[in-house]
Amino acid sequence: MNEKTALVKSEFALFKQDPDEMSAAIHENMGNVAIGRFDLQKILVPSGTSGSFWSVAGAEGEKSVKDIEAIIVKWHDARQYYIKSMNEGSSGEPPDCASDDGVQGYGDPTGSGNIKTFDCAKCPLAQWGSGKKGRGQACKLQRVLYIVTPDKFLPMVLQIPTGSYNEIKKFFLNMLSEGISYYSAIVSFGLQKTANPDNTAYYVVVPKMVRRLNSDENEFISKYVKSFNGMQTDLK
Repeated sequence: MNEKTALVKSEFALFKQDPDEMSAAIHENMGNVAIGRFDLQKILVPSGTSGSFWSVAGAEGEKSVKDIEAIIVKWHDARQYYIKSMNEGSSGEPPDCASDDGVQGYGDPTGSGNIKTFDCAKCPLAQWGSGKKGRGQACKLQRVLYIVTPDKFLPMVLQIPTGSYNEIKKFFLNMLSEGISYYSAIVSFGLQKTANPDNTAYYVVVPKMVRRLNSDENEFISKYVKSFNGMQTDLK
């Protein structure tokens, strides 16, 4: 670890590890096997019937927290479509059609047995009003965030559901308007309870910038993001 890296003071354990050493450690532990999206720990938005707390896995087991403070190190959009809803028995099953970037889908959304690729922008299931009762989109648009919390060296996956997508998109745009890169700030993710027109309760993810990274942290995280994204080609 060089002197400048060692002098980075932060509440995040990540900044106490040299990015080059971390890259070497990942190679030593994983070899040539890429770390995929589904290999990383996942944080789920709680259901509307549960308390307004996140459940986060750690070395000592699950812990409940009111807010999650983290740095976003990667993101991409995604889509999922189920012919049957989870209430109709699709829970735990893979989607009938899905997209890892929100642009190109792959699957069999009609149940015909013909699997092919689709242009999401032109797909009728991705149009507004295609959802149940003419609301929203039948094919759900999500945003997948890879976040590093203060006690972690590797990211965790925070999958932002459809009901929170616009809130996250607006937050990204607000950061952009102030010239802040998504990975150049510590972000707090809170939960706000609301309900749909059928009075079904659910939580909206509410992001808020805690602070910008200082110059040393920013230099460090830029190397981390470049190094991690360069090696992990399966994070989608």
